[in-house]
Amino acid sequence: MATICTHLIDSNVNLPSQYSLIYKDECTACFDNDKCGNGIDVCLSCFNGGCSNDLMNHSNTHFIKTKHLLSLNIKKNLKTSDENEPAAKITKLEISEQDDEKMEKKYETIVRIKCHECGLLDESIQLPDKVEKSKSLVLSSLSANKKSQVQSWAPSITDCEHMSKIEFKSAESIEKNNKMCFSCEKTENLWMCLECGNVGCGRKQYDGSGGNNHAISHYEQTGHKASVKLGTIEPNGKADVYCYICDENRTDPFLSGHLKNLGIILEDQTKTEKGMSELELEQNLKFDFSMVSEDGKDLKPVCGKGLTGISNLGNSCYMSSVLQCVFSIPAFIERYTKGYEYHNLSCNTLLPASCLTCQLYKLCDGLNSGHYASVPGGFNRLGLSVYGIKPRMFKDVIGKDSDLFSQMGQQDAGEFFTYMLKSIDHSENILNNSSNNPTSVFDFYVEEKLQCTSCMNVSYSKQISSLVSLPLKSNNLDPGSETLSVTLEECFDKYSENELIEGYNCPTCKSPQSVLKSTKFASFPKVLAVHLKRYEFVNWVPTKIDTNVNFDCDEEIVFEKYRSSGLQPGEIEMPKSNNEESSSQSISIDEENAALLTSSGFPRDWCIHALVTICNNDVERAMNWLLDNVDMLSGPAPPLGGDRVAGANSKVEIDENALNSLCEMGFTPSQSRLALQNTDNNVERAMDWLFSHPHELQDLENGANAQTSAENPEESIDSSPGRYKLQSFISHKGKSLHSGHYVSHARKGLPSEFETDWVLFNDDRVVAQTKPPTESAYIYFFERQ
Repeated sequence: MATICTHLIDSNVNLPSQYSLIYKDECTACFDNDKCGNGIDVCLSCFNGGCSNDLMNHSNTHFIKTKHLLSLNIKKNLKTSDENEPAAKITKLEISEQDDEKMEKKYETIVRIKCHECGLLDESIQLPDKVEKSKSLVLSSLSANKKSQVQSWAPSITDCEHMSKIEFKSAESIEKNNKMCFSCEKTENLWMCLECGNVGCGRKQYDGSGGNNHAISHYEQTGHKASVKLGTIEPNGKADVYCYICDENRTDPFLSGHLKNLGIILEDQTKTEKGMSELELEQNLKFDFSMVSEDGKDLKPVCGKGLTGISNLGNSCYMSSVLQCVFSIPAFIERYTKGYEYHNLSCNTLLPASCLTCQLYKLCDGLNSGHYASVPGGFNRLGLSVYGIKPRMFKDVIGKDSDLFSQMGQQDAGEFFTYMLKSIDHSENILNNSSNNPTSVFDFYVEEKLQCTSCMNVSYSKQISSLVSLPLKSNNLDPGSETLSVTLEECFDKYSENELIEGYNCPTCKSPQSVLKSTKFASFPKVLAVHLKRYEFVNWVPTKIDTNVNFDCDEEIVFEKYRSSGLQPGEIEMPKSNNEESSSQSISIDEENAALLTSSGFPRDWCIHALVTICNNDVERAMNWLLDNVDMLSGPAPPLGGDRVAGANSKVEIDENALNSLCEMGFTPSQSRLALQNTDNNVERAMDWLFSHPHELQDLENGANAQTSAENPEESIDSSPGRYKLQSFISHKGKSLHSGHYVSHARKGLPSEFETDWVLFNDDRVVAQTKPPTESAYIYFFERQ
């Protein structure tokens, strides 16, 4: 006899709209999916997806938290015993419906209404109209994961003013069906000038592929503003259009008229070639790291706890490489393992998919539990032999406020690392969890010393950081030379050596002088993240540096020689400028250079700091310095040798509206005032400052003087000897850090049969590697001994 459920009433269900996010193919709190165990329960009130397996049962957790009674259980069973095949890499900037349909045909889908009071209901039960309609809409709607894929693959190409200024210059003859470059015999990757109809081949790639640069050469000779790639023109007006003035892909709202001038009818066109975004992704997928040992044998797959791969979501290897390294660190594993169930129940966010902390718990379980690892020759608990977690929900929630990380383009792993730390720090501060914030393991203080070459007086200042960027010797100006090799010690020596800066306004001499600047560690972190500056600007083009960095990855490294000792006996400190002196003394700023830097998105105070203190008003050097030190830019820039910049007030009068805005966000009045004082009443920068200065806020709330704390920051940081051992590292293959492919290596406790503790994470492939290529790494993570 079928169970009679009294909860099947209209008030217990909602109807999803076209904007609803329906989590029906994967649990929002773990990586169990609809093909695993008892499937996924989709809440018919809020459309959260929860696993219903005995191990975790996040569906029941959701019910306990929300009291949402009814859900739709979706379970997919494999029809055949065919061996599971690894998912193909994404090769098109689109969601492949055919591949999805082909995969779905292998499974039988079983759906049943589930009441959390009465259990699974019999399929024969007559459902009320609203319940039936809710069920049908859930099944027919695109899942939240699929919607995310569609949105993130959408190219963010914009209009520009230059398209409206294109003037047609009549040409002697324009062949509508031309299939060859006017200047060579290239027949692919052809670009037609929208002003005169000239056809030129595309740019030459670093590997020798591509064209011969004849399209851009035409622009350089004529100044004609834009061209369209032949073969990408579609009847709906879409095409690859390049603006040479913007130096970017752009949309052309007037494309039909521009083509008509050239004798081309838009409606008659069909797409026959790949666009630039598709070609970029294709090129990235060609990069691969060797999966064989030096003697030619395949590297051995490994599985178990901490040995789970991450499937490539499409240009997501930069994120995966960072996650594998960070979640190999004990502080992160401990933080996001303990208290998982409690957080799920107490989280103020209704859906775990929208909470960064929930997704960090989910990610830690996915990478370290071993439940989702590939099992060579066998099957994991999901019944699959090959598997890699797909952290799409994590990517969505951490990248939602970022133009860079919300899209599917390849990004710089170093930039993502600092962005992720800042986001996690923000999340932990909202939870008032500063005492257990795992990002603090990266925190250390650098001390900058300035010594005037005239009076010999010195000035010391400290700045908190989570990443040290080391300079790297380059031979990019000599393309024919062999690859350089340096030692890690030489890189640290270069980082800490004296640098001569001209035009510093010395408070003692009261005039511009030359100073020697050096940077050392005021303290050492528990985990030292070391970023190698593997790119430089050559003629304003970012170019990768392939120099090898040599050291023994299995030996302990001591960094004590790079520790700052502070003011030394016999040294005389430069006088501190008081408020009156600061208002009368000023530093001359090249406002044109400052405007150029700020237009690139950098904070004004840091642009001025880079121009005046670091680079002597050299705008190109300042730009390089800002790019290399992007991790420092979230807080306010340090004072310029005790002097204030011309036009800046030495004592900030607090804007009451700005103060109220911050207080409404939950900050105390004292915290808000301190942040506004440090950011010239800029609310947005004040928020960044609040989230990046938890130590100052804690001291302030404890009644301590925040300024005193800032002047003596190293007292709160462990000052034991700086002895380290390499724990993990990220490598990159390709000529640009925003393309190519990233992988990571981490030291794991493997069984003796593997003869190594090093594991290579190459997307979802996880293998042991005896001799990891540490010399070509991009970011190192050293663990304190």
